[in-house]
Order: sequence, then structure tokens, then C-alpha cells
Amino acid sequence: MFKANKSLFSVVALISAILITSSASSSEISSFYRGIRPLGMGNAFTAIANDENSMYYNPAGLNNIEGFGSVGIINPAVEMSESLQSFLDDLNAVDNNDVSASTQLIRDYMGTHQHGRVSLMPHYTMHNFGVAVLAQGTVDMDFRNPVNPYIETKMIYDTVPTVSGAYSFLDNELKVGATAKLFLRRGIVKKYTAVDIASENFDPENDLKEGSGLGVDIGLIYNLPFIESLNPTVGLTVQNLGDVDLGDAGEEPQKVNFGFGINYTGHKYTEILVAAIDYVDISNNVGDDRDMAKRIHMGVEAKFPLYSVRAGLNQGYSSYGVTLDIKLLKIEYAAYTEEIGAYAGQRTDKRQMIKLSLGW
Repeated sequence: MFKANKSLFSVVALISAILITSSASSSEISSFYRGIRPLGMGNAFTAIANDENSMYYNPAGLNNIEGFGSVGIINPAVEMSESLQSFLDDLNAVDNNDVSASTQLIRDYMGTHQHGRVSLMPHYTMHNFGVAVLAQGTVDMDFRNPVNPYIETKMIYDTVPTVSGAYSFLDNELKVGATAKLFLRRGIVKKYTAVDIASENFDPENDLKEGSGLGVDIGLIYNLPFIESLNPTVGLTVQNLGDVDLGDAGEEPQKVNFGFGINYTGHKYTEILVAAIDYVDISNNVGDDRDMAKRIHMGVEAKFPLYSVRAGLNQGYSSYGVTLDIKLLKIEYAAYTEEIGAYAGQRTDKRQMIKLSLGW
């Protein structure tokens, strides 16, 4: 009887190890920057870029800005997973010097993913030009292994001075652009057990890595020569050309994105009606999976005099957003779901984002 139970235990342990390993290797498709406006419309923006987000999605979109674009002076943004605040409250309440309490905290959130991001991006844009300084902090945590629980932690803080330019050819039918980004990164990528957290010498700053590197994005947008009333376009962007080596702080991988969009201005109820679909990471250079559904984004936007509304599908999951634009103040909100598993439909993380902007 003992041998049978032991054999059964071995089989269960083997299956658990396989599941844990599979889960550990899966993750969301890395994106250095996600704008709140694109996120509201499923994060589809490659072929319709036309604002400050162009610098990080497709710099050719700066050519779509007519005359003066915008100045962002103060524009804090906060993004959180659905249960992140609950975890932070529990973390503050637990006795970090108690191994059993730390173990129980990790087990309480076993199998969940926690994501948070805060950012500032003062910027100036105009026709064919954009400059910005992005300051962004991101944290991602996975809670794994019920037997010997640990937190797989990734905390990144970037300061990224950015300059972008664009130009048009063929009577403005073809737009090309480039972005130069200087990454100044500090980050932690490490697994922490309950014993680590309860240790008297526990200090995550001891695991901090620093690095820097220059990244270049190139992009194009082409106006298709049919159904001119819809202004159909295709876009292509190569982000982080050739990969960006950040030394001890890791790297930013190259990602090639393709998109299709329409920009309709003849609707009687809206100023502009936009629709877009993107396929990102065409070369499967980001992450270990090859799932197509994870790489598909689509959405629509309707712009009115004082506000805009958006909806979309991000990797097959619904997203929506809204902007209220009142002279010098802009309030933006987006809600979306990110796939953090190996394939679309496996493991999701619901997120919300809000942004306040002062500028003109």
C-alpha cells in the first residue's frame, strides 16, 4: 500500500512540476510602452498613429499631425491589475519577519498575476517631429509553487529621453519615420521565497541591476489607393531594431508589427471615426510562444468635440476607453485584459488605467 501511494505521489509530483514549469515559461508579450488611448481600442495603433503615442508605436504617424500637435506638461498615469490593491493591503498587514505568515500570504495569491505601472511623459509634438522624456515604473509578480511558494518578481524603472521625426513621399501617400530612445534602466528580476522575505537582511535593492542602451524604431504608413472616403492605410513598425542590449539590466527585444486602419471623417454624428487591426511580433522574436491569437489587436474610436469613446479586442478580450478633453485638462480611462499565458484563453489579467494631463 505504501509503495502504491508513493508511486501515485511521484506521478502527481511529476505532473505538478510540468505544470509549474509550463506556467513559469509563459508570459505576456513584452511591450516597452503602452498608451492609454491605444489600449482603449484593443492596443491597435500601428496604421493610424497620429499623436504623441506615435513616437512609441509608429513614428511615421507624426506626419499625420497637421501643424502644432500637443504639449504635455504634467501627465501622470496609473495602471493596475484588478487585485493589486488587495495584495498591497495584505502585504502591509503581514508580519514580514514571520516565515509562516509570509508563506500564507503567497499561498493566498497562488496562481494570480499582479501588475502595476506608473508613468510620466512630458512631450512636445508637431508635424513631422516629436520629443519626450518618459519616466516609467513597472512591476509584475507571479505567485508560484504551492509546496515551496515563491514570488517571481520583475520590477523595472526606465527613464527614456526620446526624439522622433517623420517625412512623406509620393504626394503624401507614403510616410516614413524614426525614433531614437536612450534607455536608462534600473531593475530587479528575481524569485523571492517566504524565507527570503522574512530574513532580517531582506532588501530588494541588493538585487538591483542597472544598464543603458540606445534603441531605434523605424516605421512607415502607406495610404491605400482605393475607397478614398475611408482613407485606408497600412502600417509597419520595427521596434528596437536589432534588439537593445541594456547590460546587466537585460535587453529590449526587436518587435515587428503590422497594421491596417481606416480614418473616416464623413460621418454626420462624429468628427472622426477610426478603426484598426494590428498583428504584433510578426517574427515571433518576443517570448517563447508562437500563438497567433495573442498577437492580434483590433479596435474602433469615435471622436466628438469634447470627448472620445473607444472599444476593441485585445488578444480576443474586450477593451474600452474614454477621453474627456476640456481645454488644458484631459482625463483618460481604459480597461483591458492581457493574456499572460502561453496562448490566448489560458490565463488572463484584467487591468485598468487612468491618466490626467495638463497641457495644450
